[in-house]
Amino acid sequence: MKQNETKKDDDIDDDDDDYEDDNNNKAKANQSRQESQQETLHSESKSPASSFHVSQRPVLPSSFIFALRICVNVSLASLFHLIRFFPSNNDIWPDAIWIYVTVTIVSWQPRIDTAAVLRKTVDRTVGTVVGSILGLAIGFLSLVFNDLQGQSIFLGFMVGLHGFVYPYVCDRMGLREQYPASLGLWTFGIVVFGFYNGNELDQPWQPGVYRVVNILIGCVISCVTALVVWPVSTRQLFVQDVAQQIQRTGISASLTLQNAVAVLRGERIVPPLMQIWSTSSPLARDDAYTAYVQNIEKWKSCRMHLSYLGYDPWFRAMSTLEQETFRQHMVARLGRSFRIQTNIMSLDAIVRFDDFVYRGPPVALELLESIAQCTRCALDFSIDPDQREKAATDLLQLHLIQLRGILVQMLETEGSSTFSTDVDLEELLDWVKSGENMAGVGIQGEQTMLFFQLVEQLILRVARLHYYCKTYDPPMGPCECWSIW
Repeated sequence: MKQNETKKDDDIDDDDDDYEDDNNNKAKANQSRQESQQETLHSESKSPASSFHVSQRPVLPSSFIFALRICVNVSLASLFHLIRFFPSNNDIWPDAIWIYVTVTIVSWQPRIDTAAVLRKTVDRTVGTVVGSILGLAIGFLSLVFNDLQGQSIFLGFMVGLHGFVYPYVCDRMGLREQYPASLGLWTFGIVVFGFYNGNELDQPWQPGVYRVVNILIGCVISCVTALVVWPVSTRQLFVQDVAQQIQRTGISASLTLQNAVAVLRGERIVPPLMQIWSTSSPLARDDAYTAYVQNIEKWKSCRMHLSYLGYDPWFRAMSTLEQETFRQHMVARLGRSFRIQTNIMSLDAIVRFDDFVYRGPPVALELLESIAQCTRCALDFSIDPDQREKAATDLLQLHLIQLRGILVQMLETEGSSTFSTDVDLEELLDWVKSGENMAGVGIQGEQTMLFFQLVEQLILRVARLHYYCKTYDPPMGPCECWSIW
């Protein structure tokens, strides 16, 4: 008898050990999958993820292109400065140090595309011309004073007057944050102080005018270098960055859903948003939160490309219809990706609620894991198109149906109301004015129903973005045969 009981106990212990081993294996598999996705998230910006031509392009490091352009620019600019020290050129070639300064300022860009240099060149040229015209006008007026004291008083008064009127007008015109506006004030000072006769020059306008000419020469050098030395089209960079941003969106959604599964299984405790925001330590942030925050920043940087397209020669070479079609499709991709990101933010916030629990069958959690994997694949432009198509098909024709079945069961067992409507109005108003937590008046109810409804919306938006990207393949130009990272 005792032997039988001992044998039963051993069998139970073996079953418990097998159950624990299964859970441990699942936990390790989930952790391995999340680590793999995090590696993809950190390394995908270095991969040639450029729309639908990802695997066909050689990769060039952006740091190499950046350093090569700077090298060519400063080498050419130094020749203008060094050549004046030859005996035959000493009297006819003015100081050209400002050419070197200009090419450095214009070419040292956080962006690698040619349009960034061209836009900075145009801005610097406009600011230089405006500032030099105003400076020359005030400077020639100061020459009516024969004595140094009168000229200094006049120049001091006009510089002060210009220093108030010019910024005031620029601010009223909405140019306060524009680079050419500040550069115009700077150039004005360079030109106008050249007329001060303390150095007793026969032609006092020369120093300022020479500096302006040097700046314009530097702009031309930078512009030509950006067009000749490994040019990168903004159109190409826009397509590449949007593809990376969409891929990040899929990874972010996958991490958020896997985070939810781990919380519902009791395998993980995630910090609430208030705790994350109240500390600057990166240790307080989990992978899911970090992923969607980085994705939002990537979305912002992608949107900046729109303001540079007008300076891209390869984009300007397209017809008006092609330009409008390109803008429309790329903006739509960004917009739909952002809508998915709003879903992710809402899902992540619900996961961090204290009352986020699930008491249904485990099949729902397994479904969430499968949805997480398919969501990531459907938005990953670096994998085979057939794999993306299969993932999107599974989301719509398999997982969506299963998820709606689970939602129907939840509605039958838990009711359709997520928030209580039985709270007294006066009590509700008192709570609103107090700013306290919703749980204080019982208005916050079960969040799991809302979570699964948002997952349903996430599936539809991911599939919609996937199929929309298939309707348009961005055209590529002759300089767009490579990718950069």
